[in-house]
Amino acid sequence: MFSKILVGTDGSDSAAKAVAQAAAIAKATGAELVVLHSYAVVSSTAGSPFGAAQIAPVKEVGVSILEDVAKRYGNMVPVRTLLKEGAAGDAIVDVAEDEKVDVVVVGNRGMTGTKRYVLGSVPNNVSHHAPTSILIVDTTSPRAASRKGGEPYQKILIATDGSPTAGKAAEAGAELAARVGAEVLLLSVGADEQTKSVLDQAAKYLSQSGAKVTTKSVAGDPADMIVDVADRENANLIVVGNKGMTGSKRFLLGSVPNHVSHHSPCDVLIVKTT
Repeated sequence: MFSKILVGTDGSDSAAKAVAQAAAIAKATGAELVVLHSYAVVSSTAGSPFGAAQIAPVKEVGVSILEDVAKRYGNMVPVRTLLKEGAAGDAIVDVAEDEKVDVVVVGNRGMTGTKRYVLGSVPNNVSHHAPTSILIVDTTSPRAASRKGGEPYQKILIATDGSPTAGKAAEAGAELAARVGAEVLLLSVGADEQTKSVLDQAAKYLSQSGAKVTTKSVAGDPADMIVDVADRENANLIVVGNKGMTGSKRFLLGSVPNHVSHHSPCDVLIVKTT
């Protein structure tokens, strides 16, 4: 499944929850955990007392943050740390490509509320531009406030429309569920016989992963229904494919994975399928 997981951290409580979840998944899947801290350096002007010497304290803070993470999780999973100069979102995307990681983990701070429309926010930038699957960890909701991070998933909602790309995402979600011991709720939006047939076939296939699979079909807007059902069913994780997240469509906030990533009441795994 996952052999290399990348997570970024700035040392904040929000980032700590994302790192904890990344470590828990790395342990469950036997993956290496790559932890990245990036730092931005303001260019000095001529005659300014602030020059290259001012970079050292910034780097030292980053080194300390990474050392703390390695110390905390090094006995749990293989941990490798990276310190990079540059904007956080860009650094994460670049490292994800250079390291050929399987999944990038970020916290959702900046994805909700009025800030969800700021395309430059770190999780939003990463979700649209990373060359890998993305796990967006809920660190801001009322539910998240009571979590320390790293708790195992108990119920994973997998959304499918029966398409080949959705099938790839469903396979990844079911395999993760089997690794962490979670129940799968397979959801399709539609109330006709074709929808039920798609669900039955998908559930039978996904059950081969070893995960317990139940199905549910509802009528309505797909993006809204995925979020609504996840909330009502107390899902810990939503799994969707990334179709609609890249290219010109990344600016369509109504696309299913984009809407879900901004409004989900829990963690979201956007599986790279395109």
